[in-house]
Amino acid sequence: MTNIQEKPNLGAAPGAWNQVEVEKCHPDSKILGVDILPYDPPSGVSTMQANILSKQTHRLIRDFFRKSDQERELKAARTMDIQSSSGGTIASITNESLVASELENDSDERSESHNSNKGTKEKTIKSVEEIEAERENERPIDVVVSDMYEPFLQVSGYHSRTTNLPYFRMANMTGLALKDHLASMDLCDAALIVCCDLLRKNGKCIMKFFTGEEDKNLEKRLSVVFRKVYRFKPKATRPESKECYFICLGKRHDIVNKMDVFKVA
Repeated sequence: MTNIQEKPNLGAAPGAWNQVEVEKCHPDSKILGVDILPYDPPSGVSTMQANILSKQTHRLIRDFFRKSDQERELKAARTMDIQSSSGGTIASITNESLVASELENDSDERSESHNSNKGTKEKTIKSVEEIEAERENERPIDVVVSDMYEPFLQVSGYHSRTTNLPYFRMANMTGLALKDHLASMDLCDAALIVCCDLLRKNGKCIMKFFTGEEDKNLEKRLSVVFRKVYRFKPKATRPESKECYFICLGKRHDIVNKMDVFKVA
């Protein structure tokens, strides 16, 4: 069984990848299916119907996994066992008693600091901009799985049309190899931005793409972000199929300058 992981699945509908993730991942892992299409996920998977081309979707993904991390930390702190030298449990401390103790210690420290610095003001208040900057620098994800490029075409019925007709950009397969390939590259770049902004250092990515002339440039961009990038074509696909995957291992840095990534031709 692998370690606990935080994993968004981009282009998750109808949920096949989710099923594999539930079976292969640690039961405490958090899996989020993200798709512009609605679908019914398997048990143990959360879903978000959203457009990956929107920056707001990236914020919602970050907030989901950020909240997940906080819940896991609270659960871990709820009960702590004190071990004896022989390895047996001799006492348990609940989260409430730990919190009360920490608050009391903090209060004493603040009082001592205040008394020793009566003539100074040491109150620090974080601005909204500072708090937002801290949130933007959080990287809560371990693995990104991108299976985007084949939803149905929709031209009306939008709640909002501020995302440049997203269903046209969501690469419904046309049968025209060049058009399908370029649309696939568009969505792969969107997944790469998610990796740049949300993936932790040493994180991984699995990305489906539609082969063509531009995939070599995509591979170069991926190599800026990841230490190792491999092409993989599943044996189950037909020889004439253009479907392929990039397996990307070891994100180089937590913070990635997207200008450096996308200036690669």
